Amino acid sequence: MLLDWLAGCSAEEQQAILRLREKILSFDERIKEEIEGRSTIRYSKGKSKPVAELCYQRASHKPVVFLWLPTPTSWRKEVIGRLRLWLEGEIVTHVGHVPEGFGRMRTHSEWKAMPHEKRPKRMFHNGSSKSLTPVPIPQGYNDVSNSLKSLADLALTKWLARI
Repeated sequence: MLLDWLAGCSAEEQQAILRLREKILSFDERIKEEIEGRSTIRYSKGKSKPVAELCYQRASHKPVVFLWLPTPTSWRKEVIGRLRLWLEGEIVTHVGHVPEGFGRMRTHSEWKAMPHEKRPKRMFHNGSSKSLTPVPIPQGYNDVSNSLKSLADLALTKWLARI
């Protein structure tokens, strides 16, 4: 299933996602790969302790990566949430807190490519799950680099602290 999904990705993104999968599954024997329906692969210890999720998005014909990381708005008290990652190869360009599904978030270039009448009347940007644009992370996120590998390491460290 995953290999079929990866057909829509660049070779660099394919390798990055396959390395992510291998990193997660080899990190701790308690993390299991669970296929949910025809469009979701979840990596977790049961239903309540997820670390990552791959969801196939029909519109883009490729998988979307979600990691459980500190949310962009958790400054005072760290809150772990389901963050969608926007990838260019193995570099994460944006993150957005999307509690379920794919959410309505789009990068500025994705909104601009959409017909004007389909865009929301009011665009606002902040780190919350209500924002319509994700947070750009050109240098990194939460004191780690913006590579998929580094963010996966952070997600696995946070997962281990939660279980």
